Amino acid sequence: MAASLNGARIEPGSVVGAATRALTAADRLRPYCWDTTSPRTRPDQLSHAENRAATTTP
Repeated sequence: MAASLNGARIEPGSVVGAATRALTAADRLRPYCWDTTSPRTRPDQLSHAENRAATTTP
């Protein structure tokens, strides 16, 4: 979230795996993650990773 607000970038060659770690963290971050009192039941309230897990069949 800070990267989107401050315009931060992951520079090539800065830290090995930085882009992968940032992408993974963003994938698992819920919208409005600071709101911990609201129930999370609709797909638009969940992270992309949670939506994929809910639609994937074993």
